[in-house]
Amino acid sequence: MNHCILAMKENNDYLSVLCIYEGHISTMLQQHYNSEDKARSLVELGDINSIQEDEVNAFHRDWGISWRYTKPQHYSDKSSLLQYCEATGLDLMFLFDGQKWEKVEFEQNFEISDFELSDDMTMASGNDIDFDIDIEHHFEIESMSQFHRTGTH
Repeated sequence: MNHCILAMKENNDYLSVLCIYEGHISTMLQQHYNSEDKARSLVELGDINSIQEDEVNAFHRDWGISWRYTKPQHYSDKSSLLQYCEATGLDLMFLFDGQKWEKVEFEQNFEISDFELSDDMTMASGNDIDFDIDIEHHFEIESMSQFHRTGTH
């Protein structure tokens, strides 16, 4: 499984969601989610657990995870969006520019030992989340109750 951020510009703001996918997401987005309406309907689902040519599985709609934790993130400018993307540790974002998806890659220069649990990393319900982490920083969620993305935008 791979992870990326899907984002789009809407009016003067940017919206983004986290997306888990397998395969060639760039081709899938260009071929199957290639209009403003289709891109918007995808991002408006909130964080996405899986995406296929004809099926999207969203954390809120399909898993029942609170909208509060899975809704699209809003950014007032592109610079804020890019800062958030780099802060996630993910190396890939797809930004819909109104006509097509633009692939944006980030170079991540950190080691697993750079991660420390801090006071601002909170759980919504106090339940644990178990992750398997491989050397390429791909995450597979084994069990999850509810989780919380922290940060201000």
